[in-house]
Amino acid sequence: MKRLRYAPFALLLSSGCFVTEFGNPGSCDGLGGEEDCRITSSRAIEWAEAGPFGVSPESAFSEVEGSCRAPFAWEGNDWSELSVDPVSGQSVIDVTVSIDRQSAILVEREVEKGACGPGFCPSYLEVSGQVNLKTADGTLDEREQVTINYMDSSSYGLPTSPPTVRWSRAPDELNGTLSIRSSRKNTSVRLSFEIMPVQKDCAGRVLLGSETCDGKECKGGGGIFATWSISGCEFGTRGVDLGEPYQGLLLTDEIAALWNDATYRGRWDDGEATLFHLAVTTSTPTACVETHDKWSVVSIPVEVSYYTDDGRLTGIAGTGNVRATIRNDQRLLQFDLWMSEEMQCEPFFDLSYCSADCSQIHHVTAQLGINHYFDGAESAASSGGRIELYISELADDGVNPRHDYKSDLVTRLALMPL
Repeated sequence: MKRLRYAPFALLLSSGCFVTEFGNPGSCDGLGGEEDCRITSSRAIEWAEAGPFGVSPESAFSEVEGSCRAPFAWEGNDWSELSVDPVSGQSVIDVTVSIDRQSAILVEREVEKGACGPGFCPSYLEVSGQVNLKTADGTLDEREQVTINYMDSSSYGLPTSPPTVRWSRAPDELNGTLSIRSSRKNTSVRLSFEIMPVQKDCAGRVLLGSETCDGKECKGGGGIFATWSISGCEFGTRGVDLGEPYQGLLLTDEIAALWNDATYRGRWDDGEATLFHLAVTTSTPTACVETHDKWSVVSIPVEVSYYTDDGRLTGIAGTGNVRATIRNDQRLLQFDLWMSEEMQCEPFFDLSYCSADCSQIHHVTAQLGINHYFDGAESAASSGGRIELYISELADDGVNPRHDYKSDLVTRLALMPL
């Protein structure tokens, strides 16, 4: 059996659910990995000294150190095989991260001779630190000595991620009141803690994973158990103020200019043409941004309303999301609008054109997706989208609603710029 290796840069637990898979000893998938790396040197480095990739420990870890406070929530109902007490709840968490600036080292690596694949062996900076986590209700009360790494991936054509603080513990090593137990003797449980740089955003998460071994076979799985964020953004993103320019762009104005009062040519899948009218406004003062080396994506909550001239869609409104992709040279690349609403048939839909009667409809799910491209000569031709209506009818007697809510009919409206 080949076990997972807890390499310092391998994020083994993803932002959603995950399943671990175990390969055969000595097998080669042609990709290579951490096991194909060899350390060529390791030396102390001054706090302000630039490493071979032009980054000093001071600049690499400047946003890691500090203290912050954020709303904290956990949910244990998703793990039926585990006993979690308290099973769920909300509190406030205080986070403090300190760094020993005398501990900084530079580790240089290369691909091992005879490696399975091309290998991924960038050099990295490493420091020692301490983390204190404490919730107001005492659910968590953790103090941990940690090793923090900064790895430059640009030479491999990959984005360089901010240094995330990570460590793991067994539930019986926790100091707070949280209790997690497994009734199976052959099941091991681990909690993995991850903290974003506190100067960038007070955010983190706790991942809960378990592994069950039966004879020679082991299987594992898990997912997100707890989160905290001062901005309300997902882990790996940070909050931005929509009242201020981001990358030189006031995104609320850009959205208003494009979609505050927009009209598209529409064609239903039965061939009938119509005009589609759209209005989009920003609904909150903040948004969440995911940054990359050459671009960033801002996720913006919006209020959306639309209708068609032919009366098939009338006065539909709800909450949606605009994803704005922006190059780091302050060029806006694209807007992606998405909205999904489950609604009663009347008075929002006239479905007679597809031989459907609203009195026999349980609900309609209307999904709207539009892409608008700003960059390139063919951007206008590539822009557009569509609406999909998923229609769920009542039971045959026309009285009792169906319980499977299976879509009995799907109809679509393609959208094109005028």
